[in-house]
Amino acid sequence: MSDLDFDLVFLRSFSITATVGPETWHRLNRPQPVILDIRMRTSIALAGDTDSVINTIHYGTLCKAITEGIESTKAFRDLKHFAQEVCKTALGPGGGGKVVELTVTLPKGLLLAEGVGISTVQVKEGDDKDNNVQLMTQSQSLFVRDLKLACIIGVNPHERLEKQYVVINLTFLQVEEVLFTGYAEIVKKISDSVEVSSYETLEALATFIGRVACSGGSVGTVTVSVQKPSALTFVAGSGVEITRHKDFYLKGK
Repeated sequence: MSDLDFDLVFLRSFSITATVGPETWHRLNRPQPVILDIRMRTSIALAGDTDSVINTIHYGTLCKAITEGIESTKAFRDLKHFAQEVCKTALGPGGGGKVVELTVTLPKGLLLAEGVGISTVQVKEGDDKDNNVQLMTQSQSLFVRDLKLACIIGVNPHERLEKQYVVINLTFLQVEEVLFTGYAEIVKKISDSVEVSSYETLEALATFIGRVACSGGSVGTVTVSVQKPSALTFVAGSGVEITRHKDFYLKGK
């Protein structure tokens, strides 16, 4: 692999409004804010030598093409549909790339979390001139960012008396299609379960959350990160992270 394989043109925290999936109060067909992070894999060696924008992906043109593509679509079925359309534009004539890494975040998508979204890597196969272009998915995941819940957690006597906040981050892999519109349901199931739980260790709590996430059949693999912001006075957060496949919990039966 050469150094050129690591070249990127990117748009960070690109904000736009779109009608995609349910909003905070589970209502459909409501416009909501969307944040895009786009990374285009491409060689910028020639542009570096010539100092010419025509020899690279023009991020201004890319931004305009994506904006126009989103605004021309009245509504998107779900997060996956939205991400596919953005990737199609980014890898089309308006973008010009061959590989795109895309993260889509709905900052108002869930009431108790800082955001819900999708991350995907798409590769273009075929040639625009032949009108035979296909997008191949290299990876795809659904995530929930900074879900804040209160529960009994800790080994110290005072921690057994009052609930304290935990901050949970989730990444769902190998998911069923229904999860791209029904993510609020699985998050509610996890939230309700955590709020009545009582564990001494974050390790046990994270394992429990993984079990709940995998129990409905729509998640194949989940990464669970749990931290306690109040555990240590001079530390912003201390926690654990695990990744579990659904088979892990089946073996435990």
